[in-house]
Formats: sequence, C-alpha cells, structure tokens
Amino acid sequence: MSGGAEMIAGAVVQHVAGMLGQATWERVELLWRFGDDVEEMKGTLVTMQAVMVDAENRSHGSESVRLWLKKLKSAAYNIEDTTDELAANTMIWRSSTCPVKLVFTSFNPLITRWTLSNKMRKIREELDKIAKEHRKFNFLQLADTRSSVNINNQETSVGSSDKIYMVGRQSEKSRILKLVLQNDGQAKISIIPIVGLGGMGKTTLAKSLFIAKETNVFDVKAWIHVSKEFDVKKIVADIVSQVEGSLQANDTRLQNLNAGIERILSGKIYLIVLDDLWEERGDRLEHLMELLQYGNEGSKIIITTRSAQVAAALCRIRYLQFHAVPHIELGALSSDDCWSIMNPPSMKNVQDVDLVTAGKEIARKCGGLPLVAKALGYVMNKNCTREAWLEIRDSNIFESKYDDYGILSGLMLSYHHMPSHLKLCFMYCSIFPKSHNIDHNSLIQQWVALGFIQDARGTSIQRIGEECINDFMGMSFLTLSTNPEVSVPTFLI
Repeated sequence: MSGGAEMIAGAVVQHVAGMLGQATWERVELLWRFGDDVEEMKGTLVTMQAVMVDAENRSHGSESVRLWLKKLKSAAYNIEDTTDELAANTMIWRSSTCPVKLVFTSFNPLITRWTLSNKMRKIREELDKIAKEHRKFNFLQLADTRSSVNINNQETSVGSSDKIYMVGRQSEKSRILKLVLQNDGQAKISIIPIVGLGGMGKTTLAKSLFIAKETNVFDVKAWIHVSKEFDVKKIVADIVSQVEGSLQANDTRLQNLNAGIERILSGKIYLIVLDDLWEERGDRLEHLMELLQYGNEGSKIIITTRSAQVAAALCRIRYLQFHAVPHIELGALSSDDCWSIMNPPSMKNVQDVDLVTAGKEIARKCGGLPLVAKALGYVMNKNCTREAWLEIRDSNIFESKYDDYGILSGLMLSYHHMPSHLKLCFMYCSIFPKSHNIDHNSLIQQWVALGFIQDARGTSIQRIGEECINDFMGMSFLTLSTNPEVSVPTFLI
C-alpha cells in the first residue's frame, strides 16, 4: 500500500505551482532575482501535475513509482522552503533602518542572493532530473475526477453530535441496553465489554447507547477516550472534569483525584464509557476500578476495545463490587448493510443500473466494516460518476486482508479521491494526537495561514474551511467531542 507521503505528492505539486503563480510582492521579488529559474520550475510542475492522477493510481502496486513521487514531493517542498526564505530575508532587508549594518551580518543581501541563487539552481536541476525520470513510466494524462471545492447555496456549518446514524447493529444495541438498564444482582457495578476489529463500529454503538434517552436515568454520565496511553490519573481527572464542569484536574495528585471521584460518584448511579481501551495488565485495570468503586448499585461501565485479552483481564478483576459480563463481539456487517451505509443521497433518483451495480460491488468489498463503508460512501456521494465509482471498484487496495492494516488500505481510497486542498488539510491534522480537541475556527485559521485553503469563486475562506471539516466528519475522520464542556471537533485518525 502506498503511504500518505506519496499520495500527497500531487497536492503538494499543485500547491507549490499555484504559489509560484501568485501575483504578490514576493513573486515580483522572486522573478526579479530568479525569473528564468522560477518560470522553468513552474512549467515543470504544471507538466508533472498533469500526470499525477495516473502516477498516484499506479503507486499502489509499484515501489519505483512511489519512490519517484517521494522525490517529486521533496523537490516541491524545497522550492517552497527556498521562496519562503527569500521572502523572509527580503522583509528583513526592507524593514531595516540601517542597511549598511547588514553588510556585516548573515542578512547581507549580496550573500543572500548568491546563496539563494545556488539553491535555486540546484533545485531546478534536481527537478529537471525528476521530470526526465517520469518518461520511463509512460504516465497518462488522466482527467481528475476528484471533487474540487464545491459549496452549495445553503449555509455551511459544523455538524451536531446529538445524532447517531447506525446500521446493522440494532440487535447488539438492544442486548447491551438491556444489560445497562438491568440489575443482575451479582455485583454493585457491572462492566460491559464491547470487542471488535478497528472500524467495526464499537464507538458508534457505545455512543448511541450513551446518548439514548433510556440512559438518562443515571445520575452521572461520562465518556472517556482512553487509547493506548493508559493513564489512570488522566482518566479520573477527565471524569471529574466532565461531571463537575471545571477542570481542577490540573491537580493530578492521586489523593486529590481520589477525593474528587469519591465526591462525584458516592451515592450516585453512574454510567461511564471507557472508549478504545488497550491496557491488558490486570493490576493496572484493578487500580482504575478501585477508584471507580464508589457508585451505587446499578452503576455500569461500558468498555470498547479491539482486544479480547482486555475483556478477559476485566473478567478477572478481584473487587467484589465489580462484575464483568461476557464480552459482546461485533462481527462484520452484511454487504446489504454496507450498501445502506454507503448509499448516498445523490443516488436516490439515479436510474443508471450499471452505477448502482458498481456501488453494490464496492459495498461487498468493504469487508463488512462500517467505517470503510461510510468513508467510501461519502466520497462516492461527492464523486457520483460512473468513472469515479469504477475506479474505486477496481482498485487493488481491496485485495488487502481486513486486519488493522487492511482497514487503513480501505480508508486510503477515500483519501486518494480527496481534492488537493483537502489532502493537505488532512495531512496537517496528523500532527495532532488521536482524539485531540481543537476549536474548529482555530483549525481553519491554521489551514489558511499555511495556504492550504484560499478564496474560491467569491466564497469566503471560513465557509470553505467549514466545508473541509464537514467533509472529514462525513468520512469519520473527525467527530464532535462527546464532552459536554467541549463542543469542538475531536480527531479520530
């Protein structure tokens, strides 16, 4: 499978080629000093951009193509870095009140021009070499069927977290809801593990239970994303923060956290969801449960995990207050359920039998994984053409086994069909840890500052940024936080 580094090459090439064509004062300065080099590099990048669709398609099965794309991406980044360096040095020179002093500094314009001139020459030579290499691949100039910026006439806004669309899990939901609401008499607090492969819908199922009106009978409710970094203090601090609405959790002394968790749980019936638990060590899990022992009879803890070993460790907890029920394992969905998830609104009135047939074939190749089905369904809705759907159907990515690696392979198809600006925004999101909370306006501002999104046909940058966020939410790459105190997108990558 090709990685994001190769798949983003086309987006980077387009971004840098566009930057070289901007009519800014930096552009004027650049042309004045290195006009021939700049125009030649821009022309080369535009030529390379024309074959990016075929190159990225072929990178799935060719190591040599992946290597070529890496080199092209690196060269494009070098061009951007050098032009940024020129702009910074020019700004320093122009803002100086005493240019004579700069003769003896590292910002001497003569030295700078000579240094950057050498850099530009070397980058141009490297880019020319890469451009010549592409001829041996005989890339085709294919039309780009990926959607570009497409804003409808309705007001664009970030979605809501109070609606869960779930397909094919009603029997599991009913079974777990019964366990959540009943008192089995075996222990004061019941632990309910949900086990399944990544992308199988564990979090969606747990979230639908968490927000169900039937669970409003609990005095205290808290949703905690745990992940691989198992930190008892942080988990307890997050529970206290959610319930009390203020984070005195900066005080991570265990004694104070113990007092805080006892204060909010004692005499209460609680429902706590620990999402994406990886910890298998029984002693560490027992330590956490020791801190959660204060709830009244009927309290429940729902666990989502990829590991049956985690569920087994929970069953061995020795505290009499707790009882872990046999874990509920989520299996693959049927192809019909996957098609129900994928079936985009734009298909409701489509009479093209071949298009519907192609869509159902894609659904059969999703491995029964709702995450893959949802991501691809959203892409298909944005690219509702026979050419785009057949390209997805015929991708060799579907040949991967559906373990965690195979899930990423399936999701790479939705990434491949993103427009260039969306790829850049998506790759930028990878700098944040999983489930990192960030205000969506702040995220949009960061994208804008980096030049990833710009005005298009009179549409405001803010609106384009919100459309990008909604695209990521539609593909399940972002979701709104379940923390009642934080109404901002939460990264799920």
